[in-house]
Amino acid sequence: MLLSKGFSTPVASQTELKSRAEQLPVLLVVDDEPEITASLSDLFRYDYQVVTAACADEAQAVLKQQDVSVIVADQRMPGKTGAELMRESRVTSPETVRILLTAYADIEAVIQAVNEGEIYYYLKKPWHNDELKTVIAKAADHNLLLKDRRRLVEDLQRLNVKLEERVQLRTAQLETLYKEIESFSYSVSHSLKAPLRGIEGYSRLLEIDHSDQLNDDGRQFIKNIRCGAAQMQQLIENLL
Repeated sequence: MLLSKGFSTPVASQTELKSRAEQLPVLLVVDDEPEITASLSDLFRYDYQVVTAACADEAQAVLKQQDVSVIVADQRMPGKTGAELMRESRVTSPETVRILLTAYADIEAVIQAVNEGEIYYYLKKPWHNDELKTVIAKAADHNLLLKDRRRLVEDLQRLNVKLEERVQLRTAQLETLYKEIESFSYSVSHSLKAPLRGIEGYSRLLEIDHSDQLNDDGRQFIKNIRCGAAQMQQLIENLL
Protein backbone atom coordinates (compact mmCIF):
# COMPACT_ATOMS: atom_id res chain seq x y z
CA MET A 1 0.00 0.00 0.00
CA LEU A 2 1.11 3.55 -0.73
CA LEU A 3 -0.27 6.21 1.63
CA SER A 4 -0.79 9.77 0.37
CA LYS A 5 -2.76 12.55 2.12
CA GLY A 6 -4.89 10.11 4.05
CA PHE A 7 -5.85 8.02 1.01
CA SER A 8 -4.63 4.51 0.32
CA THR A 9 -3.96 3.34 -3.21
CA PRO A 10 -3.64 -0.41 -3.85
CA VAL A 11 -0.51 -1.41 -5.67
CA ALA A 12 -0.56 -4.67 -7.64
CA SER A 13 2.02 -7.17 -6.48
CA GLN A 14 4.52 -8.74 -8.84
CA THR A 15 2.56 -11.99 -8.61
CA GLU A 16 -0.67 -10.25 -9.65
CA LEU A 17 1.05 -8.49 -12.54
CA LYS A 18 2.55 -11.76 -13.71
CA SER A 19 -0.82 -13.48 -13.46
CA ARG A 20 -2.48 -10.76 -15.53
CA ALA A 21 0.25 -10.94 -18.15
CA GLU A 22 -0.13 -14.71 -18.43
CA GLN A 23 -3.81 -14.26 -19.23
CA LEU A 24 -3.02 -12.11 -22.25
CA PRO A 25 -2.94 -13.76 -25.70
CA VAL A 26 0.51 -14.68 -26.99
CA LEU A 27 1.77 -12.68 -29.98
CA LEU A 28 4.79 -14.11 -31.81
CA VAL A 29 6.79 -11.55 -33.82
CA VAL A 30 9.25 -13.01 -36.34
CA ASP A 31 11.80 -10.75 -38.02
CA ASP A 32 15.55 -10.89 -38.51
CA GLU A 33 15.88 -7.17 -37.80
CA PRO A 34 16.15 -6.58 -34.01
CA GLU A 35 14.83 -3.03 -34.27
CA ILE A 36 11.60 -4.33 -35.84
CA THR A 37 10.98 -6.94 -33.13
CA ALA A 38 11.84 -4.38 -30.45
CA SER A 39 9.47 -1.82 -31.95
CA LEU A 40 6.56 -4.27 -32.19
CA SER A 41 7.25 -5.64 -28.72
CA ASP A 42 6.98 -2.11 -27.35
CA LEU A 43 3.84 -1.39 -29.39
CA PHE A 44 1.95 -4.44 -28.09
CA ARG A 45 3.44 -4.90 -24.62
CA TYR A 46 0.25 -3.94 -22.76
CA ASP A 47 -2.21 -6.05 -24.76
CA TYR A 48 -0.28 -9.24 -25.52
CA GLN A 49 2.43 -11.52 -24.25
CA VAL A 50 4.96 -10.67 -26.95
CA VAL A 51 7.49 -13.34 -27.91
CA THR A 52 10.09 -12.71 -30.61
CA ALA A 53 12.05 -14.89 -33.01
CA ALA A 54 14.74 -14.00 -35.56
CA CYS A 55 14.01 -16.75 -38.09
CA ALA A 56 11.52 -19.42 -39.10
CA ASP A 57 13.24 -22.20 -37.13
CA GLU A 58 13.15 -20.16 -33.92
CA ALA A 59 9.50 -19.40 -34.54
CA GLN A 60 8.69 -23.08 -35.02
CA ALA A 61 10.36 -23.87 -31.69
CA VAL A 62 8.16 -21.27 -29.98
CA LEU A 63 5.01 -22.62 -31.66
CA LYS A 64 5.78 -26.11 -30.36
CA GLN A 65 6.25 -24.86 -26.80
CA GLN A 66 3.59 -22.17 -26.38
CA ASP A 67 -0.05 -21.60 -27.22
CA VAL A 68 0.46 -18.76 -29.69
CA SER A 69 -2.67 -16.83 -30.62
CA VAL A 70 -1.21 -14.72 -33.45
CA ILE A 71 2.03 -14.87 -35.42
CA VAL A 72 3.33 -11.84 -37.34
CA ALA A 73 6.26 -12.55 -39.64
CA ASP A 74 8.29 -10.69 -42.22
CA GLN A 75 8.28 -12.23 -45.68
CA ARG A 76 11.99 -11.73 -46.36
CA MET A 77 14.18 -13.46 -43.80
CA PRO A 78 17.40 -15.50 -44.01
CA GLY A 79 16.67 -19.14 -44.75
CA LYS A 80 12.94 -19.75 -45.01
CA THR A 81 10.62 -16.99 -46.10
CA GLY A 82 7.67 -15.78 -44.09
CA ALA A 83 5.27 -17.57 -46.47
CA GLU A 84 7.15 -20.85 -45.94
CA LEU A 85 6.96 -20.34 -42.19
CA MET A 86 3.22 -19.74 -42.44
CA ARG A 87 2.80 -22.94 -44.43
CA GLU A 88 4.71 -24.98 -41.83
CA SER A 89 3.07 -23.27 -38.85
CA ARG A 90 -0.33 -24.20 -40.23
CA VAL A 91 0.62 -27.81 -39.45
CA THR A 92 2.51 -27.13 -36.22
CA SER A 93 -0.13 -24.85 -34.69
CA PRO A 94 -3.30 -24.81 -36.83
CA GLU A 95 -5.24 -22.49 -34.52
CA THR A 96 -2.55 -19.80 -34.57
CA VAL A 97 -3.71 -16.94 -36.79
CA ARG A 98 -1.04 -15.94 -39.32
CA ILE A 99 -0.21 -12.40 -40.50
CA LEU A 100 2.51 -11.57 -43.03
CA LEU A 101 4.45 -8.33 -43.42
CA THR A 102 5.66 -7.85 -46.97
CA ALA A 103 7.17 -5.44 -49.43
CA TYR A 104 5.51 -4.81 -52.79
CA ALA A 105 8.07 -6.98 -54.60
CA ASP A 106 6.89 -10.07 -52.68
CA ILE A 107 3.21 -9.60 -53.46
CA GLU A 108 2.85 -12.65 -55.75
CA ALA A 109 4.12 -15.03 -53.07
CA VAL A 110 1.78 -13.43 -50.57
CA ILE A 111 -1.25 -13.73 -52.86
CA GLN A 112 -0.48 -17.41 -53.35
CA ALA A 113 -0.26 -17.89 -49.58
CA VAL A 114 -3.60 -16.14 -49.13
CA ASN A 115 -5.26 -18.26 -51.80
CA GLU A 116 -3.94 -21.44 -50.20
CA GLY A 117 -5.37 -20.41 -46.84
CA GLU A 118 -1.99 -20.15 -45.17
CA ILE A 119 -2.31 -16.58 -43.92
CA TYR A 120 -5.18 -14.65 -42.37
CA TYR A 121 -4.03 -11.19 -43.46
CA TYR A 122 -1.05 -9.39 -44.92
CA LEU A 123 0.24 -5.85 -44.53
CA LYS A 124 2.57 -4.04 -46.87
CA LYS A 125 5.60 -2.23 -45.54
CA PRO A 126 5.73 0.36 -44.19
CA TRP A 127 2.63 -0.34 -42.11
CA HIS A 128 0.60 2.02 -39.97
CA ASN A 129 0.57 1.11 -36.30
CA ASP A 130 -3.16 1.74 -35.90
CA GLU A 131 -3.94 -0.55 -38.82
CA LEU A 132 -1.60 -3.22 -37.48
CA LYS A 133 -3.23 -3.01 -34.04
CA THR A 134 -6.68 -3.43 -35.58
CA VAL A 135 -5.63 -6.39 -37.70
CA ILE A 136 -3.94 -8.18 -34.80
CA ALA A 137 -6.93 -7.56 -32.50
CA LYS A 138 -9.21 -9.15 -35.11
CA ALA A 139 -6.75 -12.01 -35.50
CA ALA A 140 -6.74 -12.62 -31.73
CA ASP A 141 -10.56 -12.71 -31.76
CA HIS A 142 -10.45 -15.14 -34.68
CA ASN A 143 -8.08 -17.34 -32.68
CA LEU A 144 -10.63 -17.48 -29.86
CA LEU A 145 -13.32 -18.50 -32.36
CA LEU A 146 -11.11 -21.30 -33.69
CA LYS A 147 -10.47 -22.56 -30.16
CA ASP A 148 -14.18 -22.40 -29.32
CA ARG A 149 -15.01 -24.34 -32.48
CA ARG A 150 -12.43 -26.99 -31.64
CA ARG A 151 -13.80 -27.32 -28.09
CA LEU A 152 -17.35 -27.62 -29.42
CA VAL A 153 -16.26 -30.34 -31.85
CA GLU A 154 -14.45 -32.19 -29.05
CA ASP A 155 -17.50 -31.87 -26.78
CA LEU A 156 -19.73 -33.18 -29.56
CA GLN A 157 -17.40 -36.11 -30.16
CA ARG A 158 -17.40 -36.95 -26.44
CA LEU A 159 -21.19 -36.74 -26.34
CA ASN A 160 -21.44 -39.01 -29.37
CA VAL A 161 -19.15 -41.55 -27.70
CA LYS A 162 -21.21 -41.42 -24.50
CA LEU A 163 -24.44 -41.71 -26.48
CA GLU A 164 -23.10 -44.71 -28.39
CA GLU A 165 -22.05 -46.33 -25.11
CA ARG A 166 -25.51 -45.71 -23.63
CA VAL A 167 -27.19 -47.12 -26.73
CA GLN A 168 -25.01 -50.23 -26.59
CA LEU A 169 -25.70 -50.64 -22.86
CA ARG A 170 -29.43 -50.18 -23.34
CA THR A 171 -29.45 -52.60 -26.26
CA ALA A 172 -27.65 -55.21 -24.15
CA GLN A 173 -30.14 -54.66 -21.31
CA LEU A 174 -33.08 -55.05 -23.67
CA GLU A 175 -31.60 -58.22 -25.16
CA THR A 176 -31.13 -59.66 -21.66
CA LEU A 177 -34.67 -58.67 -20.70
CA TYR A 178 -36.05 -60.21 -23.89
CA LYS A 179 -34.28 -63.49 -23.16
CA GLU A 180 -35.61 -63.46 -19.60
CA ILE A 181 -39.15 -62.83 -20.82
CA GLU A 182 -38.78 -65.54 -23.45
CA SER A 183 -37.52 -68.01 -20.84
CA PHE A 184 -40.30 -67.06 -18.43
CA SER A 185 -42.97 -67.40 -21.12
CA TYR A 186 -41.63 -70.81 -22.10
CA SER A 187 -41.62 -71.96 -18.47
CA VAL A 188 -45.12 -70.64 -17.76
CA SER A 189 -46.60 -72.06 -20.95
CA HIS A 190 -45.22 -75.51 -20.27
CA SER A 191 -46.39 -75.34 -16.66
CA LEU A 192 -49.92 -74.54 -17.85
CA LYS A 193 -50.04 -77.19 -20.55
CA ALA A 194 -50.04 -80.13 -18.13
CA PRO A 195 -53.20 -79.15 -16.19
CA LEU A 196 -54.91 -78.13 -19.42
CA ARG A 197 -54.25 -81.56 -20.88
CA GLY A 198 -55.82 -83.04 -17.75
CA ILE A 199 -58.88 -80.81 -18.04
CA GLU A 200 -59.28 -81.61 -21.74
CA GLY A 201 -58.75 -85.35 -21.19
CA TYR A 202 -61.13 -85.74 -18.26
CA SER A 203 -63.82 -83.66 -19.93
CA ARG A 204 -63.52 -85.86 -23.03
CA LEU A 205 -63.88 -89.00 -20.86
CA LEU A 206 -66.98 -87.58 -19.20
CA GLU A 207 -68.44 -86.77 -22.60
CA ILE A 208 -67.70 -90.21 -24.04
CA ASP A 209 -68.14 -92.58 -21.12
CA HIS A 210 -70.90 -90.84 -19.20
CA SER A 211 -72.82 -89.05 -21.89
CA ASP A 212 -75.94 -91.11 -21.20
CA GLN A 213 -75.89 -89.96 -17.57
CA LEU A 214 -75.72 -86.28 -18.45
CA ASN A 215 -78.63 -84.07 -19.28
CA ASP A 216 -78.46 -81.35 -21.89
CA ASP A 217 -77.09 -78.80 -19.42
CA GLY A 218 -74.35 -81.20 -18.30
CA ARG A 219 -73.29 -81.92 -21.86
CA GLN A 220 -73.22 -78.17 -22.58
CA PHE A 221 -71.08 -77.58 -19.50
CA ILE A 222 -68.56 -80.15 -20.69
CA LYS A 223 -68.60 -78.63 -24.14
CA ASN A 224 -67.91 -75.20 -22.62
CA ILE A 225 -65.06 -76.65 -20.54
CA ARG A 226 -63.42 -78.21 -23.60
CA CYS A 227 -63.92 -75.03 -25.64
CA GLY A 228 -62.33 -72.93 -22.89
CA ALA A 229 -59.43 -75.38 -22.59
CA ALA A 230 -58.87 -75.19 -26.36
CA GLN A 231 -58.83 -71.39 -26.26
CA MET A 232 -56.38 -71.43 -23.37
CA GLN A 233 -54.20 -73.90 -25.26
CA GLN A 234 -54.14 -71.56 -28.26
CA LEU A 235 -53.12 -68.61 -26.06
CA ILE A 236 -50.26 -70.66 -24.63
CA GLU A 237 -49.11 -71.65 -28.12
CA ASN A 238 -49.03 -67.99 -29.10
CA LEU A 239 -46.65 -67.28 -26.21
CA LEU A 240 -44.04 -69.70 -27.55
